[in-house]
Amino acid sequence: MGTIPKRDDTIYKEIESFEDYELTQCVAYEMAIRNNDTEPVSVEEYEINRYSLEQEQSYKLSDITLYGFYTLATKITDFYPTYIDDTKKIAFNIFKEKPEFQYMDEKLIKHMFHQGKKIHIQNIANDLSYFINNFLMNDNKQFMPQILPLLYGNIKIDRTHLIDMIKHSNLSKPCTLLTFSRPEITLPTLKKTSLDINLGLPLNELIAQITTIKKNYDKDITIVKNPIELVGEELQKADNLVCDTKGKCFDARETLSKQQKLADMFYIYDCLQHGATQRKIQTEIYNYYANKGIETRTMDAKTLKRYKEIAIDYIDNMRYKELATGVKMP
Repeated sequence: MGTIPKRDDTIYKEIESFEDYELTQCVAYEMAIRNNDTEPVSVEEYEINRYSLEQEQSYKLSDITLYGFYTLATKITDFYPTYIDDTKKIAFNIFKEKPEFQYMDEKLIKHMFHQGKKIHIQNIANDLSYFINNFLMNDNKQFMPQILPLLYGNIKIDRTHLIDMIKHSNLSKPCTLLTFSRPEITLPTLKKTSLDINLGLPLNELIAQITTIKKNYDKDITIVKNPIELVGEELQKADNLVCDTKGKCFDARETLSKQQKLADMFYIYDCLQHGATQRKIQTEIYNYYANKGIETRTMDAKTLKRYKEIAIDYIDNMRYKELATGVKMP
């Protein structure tokens, strides 16, 4: 059964401190590692093996244009016929070397890789640094020069010519814009895209542009409307209501933030996995907030039961994938 967690354990304080911009990603990750199918690390292991994740941005083969008619990504197997097959053979080894996986169990890494194997292979194969280091600058890899038919005549691209084209490509400068507290869950249906954003614009104009893009995107009927908000709404509905003598009712936990309620949800789930009694959980949560000077009512049995049901729905039934992908499960 293991040691019963405490509400003031580091893991729950970290959940409370998730920033709004990373909330969906981090909550989905916390749910995923608790799912039995993903060989999750224990809370104790996580506290010992904490890591610092920095997102890396790199250039892509699809960023390199060949005289405006093709991209390097579309012609890569013409230059290197074995490129994709060779990449498939070493893709997992490259995937598991990511810094965010350095303390993670290899079974879990393999599970994450196979969840979106095709996507991971495509991402690696499209990475310019990987191409340069493993193929372009490797004399042991067979290079096939290509003849490109242009309007003003055919042109031959050999290895030296291609190196020169890449070197002088007009690529925008990569820039680390955000860092996250948890690694990203990569799934085949992940709805990600790359946007060219002019950071020189006023903040309100940038927000307006991104808002418009998101609204247009959400016209797709398969999209879940604000998935992390749905979890928050479910927790809010689960909170016990207290009514005064005049019949006016209010949320007894309304003083708590969304992050604090999510931390309570994970705490309840973890405690029940470790065999904790309902009274033990209620006492721990009440004392935790009381020691912080936050006035809340004791979490009653009905509220605790509903928090547990929400956690089980998203974790055990793998609805966390909705948070990670924005696509509603069938």
